[in-house]
Amino acid sequence: MNCPNCNNPISSEDRFCKNCGYQLKPENVFVFERQSFPQEFYNLKIPNGFINRMLYWYKMVFMKYAVFKGRASRAEFWYALFFYFLIFLGLVLLGNFILVFIFNSEESKLLFVILPLVIWTLINLIPFIALTIRRLHDINLSGWWILLGFIPYIGEVLLLILLALDSYPYDNKYGPSPKKIYGTEKKENYDDINQTENKFIYCTQCYHENNPINNFCTNCGAKLTKNELS
Repeated sequence: MNCPNCNNPISSEDRFCKNCGYQLKPENVFVFERQSFPQEFYNLKIPNGFINRMLYWYKMVFMKYAVFKGRASRAEFWYALFFYFLIFLGLVLLGNFILVFIFNSEESKLLFVILPLVIWTLINLIPFIALTIRRLHDINLSGWWILLGFIPYIGEVLLLILLALDSYPYDNKYGPSPKKIYGTEKKENYDDINQTENKFIYCTQCYHENNPINNFCTNCGAKLTKNELS
């Protein structure tokens, strides 16, 4: 099967010619893959100072409550997680202080130690699941890798190692690189690498996977450029 415009070989699944961008199928049969990435949540003015950044990133976790699409940088994940455990530790110490010096009973232990920890964990459960999935997206992995955490010991350690990896330096099908959004990306990490060695080009219009030799996206017909390589 060949393109009627340029006679280049095409696939029956292509909606546009990969060589010339000619529309092969009527628009009403298009099924665009574009995702709505939550870039509107990003504030480019990241504060200075460890405490300010910790509070900033923790606030961002709840601004993106239950947002499972997009990407989360390493800083976003670990600053927020550190704040979570800091409050968790504070609740443990406060509960034990009350237990030792004021109410020393089993009922008081449940009320002042265990219950606050359960409430704090439940409050943060969904936002941190979403954050973990976005962090996995940021290293170019599916969010389903979060299931590693259910494997005792080994799975938990492997998941922590993955979450500690640096951001994937290019845009991918999960969204643009957070480092590009925040302006913290080193240009040489993005521009000077031979990106043609990668497996796919992700179209910036619909995020469809394209062969690196394609000139146009076969899904939406947009022109593909070097910076769309992922």
